Amino acid sequence: MASKLKNGKVLWYKSLNTTLLFWFLTISLVPVMIIMYLNSSSAIEKIKEDTFNHLHNTLRLEKKFIQNWFYYREVDASNWSSIEKNVDTKGVAL
Repeated sequence: MASKLKNGKVLWYKSLNTTLLFWFLTISLVPVMIIMYLNSSSAIEKIKEDTFNHLHNTLRLEKKFIQNWFYYREVDASNWSSIEKNVDTKGVAL
């Protein structure tokens, strides 16, 4: 008991108060930290999945846009070539 006493007082780090506080914090924080870790790992997976889906949809829309653009350039070229004023029968442009 002499090692715990200093001038007749109990040292603060050897007191029952500090010991109980330490154990209550340990018992309460460990489960919170485990749940926080599990939630963060599942949130990361969800973010990765959402990002992949967003990029896939963007790629699909960009592909449709480019195909549509070339389709309309082909239609324009066909229309221009079918107009008689644009077709030169003698080999000389008008």
